[in-house]
Amino acid sequence: TDGQIYYFTVRAVDNAGNTGTAANSNGQMVDTTAPGAFTNTLTEGTNPGYQYLSGTTLYYNSGFTGGFTVSAAPTDTGSGIQKVNFPALGTGFTGDGDDASSPYSAAYAWTTAATTSPGAQNTTAYNNAGLTTTAGFTVTNDAAAPAGGSLTYTDGVYAAASVSITLVDGTDSGSGIATRVLQRQETSFTNNT
Repeated sequence: TDGQIYYFTVRAVDNAGNTGTAANSNGQMVDTTAPGAFTNTLTEGTNPGYQYLSGTTLYYNSGFTGGFTVSAAPTDTGSGIQKVNFPALGTGFTGDGDDASSPYSAAYAWTTAATTSPGAQNTTAYNNAGLTTTAGFTVTNDAAAPAGGSLTYTDGVYAAASVSITLVDGTDSGSGIATRVLQRQETSFTNNT
């Protein structure tokens, strides 16, 4: 039965009725239940200006180096957690491997060689009976600038101190538009030019 510990005793008896010394086992636990469901936690690390975190998705800019941490807190009420495996993310990344002590985490780093998005990944929690549960996270390269965007206003001479301007953000298929900046320049006005 799942969750039970069984102890065994073995005693040999020969054909003449002699009984040997009993040998006891240390107890064998039955664990047929995988670790409980868990969620990964991602934290920005070095060069946070070149990465963006949204839930369990990290966008990084492969034009620069940087790092981030993935943490997991699985539980197992049966045989307990043996380890958590953090996956290899591919060329240009370091930090993968097994962590056998709580709190479970991996400090990943990337170089400018990490130009291919690792995409959807899974950490894997193992209990001491060898059963597993996974939790996902996503790592996506975003080295492309936003596209589009516009600024419109009516040309001409204004008698007022303010001018009406319409801004359109543009689009970004990666991490999204973070900010928009309107810059203004000033010069002297002479003879309508």
